[in-house]
Parts: sequence; C-alpha cells; structure tokens
Amino acid sequence: DDLASGDLTREEFTALAESFEASPLSRVYVILVVQATQLGNPELEEEMTARIRRAADRLSRGVIEGKVSGDDLEALKKYFTAESGELELHTRLTRPQLELLLEDVEALVDRTDVPDEDYELHVAEELRRVIAAARKQGGGPGPRAGDDGPRRE
Repeated sequence: DDLASGDLTREEFTALAESFEASPLSRVYVILVVQATQLGNPELEEEMTARIRRAADRLSRGVIEGKVSGDDLEALKKYFTAESGELELHTRLTRPQLELLLEDVEALVDRTDVPDEDYELHVAEELRRVIAAARKQGGGPGPRAGDDGPRRE
C-alpha cells in the first residue's frame, strides 16, 4: 500500500526486499511453512505434533541466533525437493520421511548447541529489524513517527 500511495519509494521497496532476503527471518519463514504443512496432517498423534513443534522452534531459534547457517538448512531441502529439482515446501511427508527429517533437525540443533527449551519467535520484532536495515541501506528516511524500533516484550 505504501508503494502505491507514494509513501514508499521503489528504491525503499527494493531495499526492503533485499533486507528481508538477507535476514534470518526469510529462512525462518520457510521453517514455519513446513511446520504448518506437517502439522496439518490430521493423522498425527499428540506426541509427534509436540516433537514437530519443538524441532521447528529450536531450528528457528538457531537461525535467528546465527547458530544454524543457510548451508545447514540447505541439507534439509532434500525432503522437499521434487524430482524436477523444484522446491515444494507444502509437501506433506510420509511418516518415515517425517521421522528422518526430525532426526536430521534434532541432530543439527544439538550439534549447533541450540537449547532444548521453550522459545517464542517474535516476528514483529524481527520485521522491525528488517525494516530498519532496509531504511538504513536504502538511504530512506529514518524511523517514521511513532516507530521506536525493535521492542522487547
């Protein structure tokens, strides 16, 4: 809306897109899509649902904190890559595939010392960081009125 109304220039929009792509949030978004797709399976029992949530939370935390790299995540794409080479994030895995994915994720977060504890991702805070970085990169105006930057909740 800001682009259409002129409140956001094309340069600022480009800087915003580049900032999002470079941010950990873009990789966490992929994790959240995969998590939602797998949790959408009505045949999953409560224990498996809890295991998926915990693995996704730990993986997201590892990405946000810089412990899990893009290369680490690259290895997990094999579960969502079609024969054509296309990435299909909305693919619902079979039970054996899901077990293998979870084993790989759990080994990764253990190896990279991501704590096995509750974690809540603050998407709004991460988005504020992306926007602030884009404004700085794009040479656009500083924070808008009423925008104090990232907030801790």
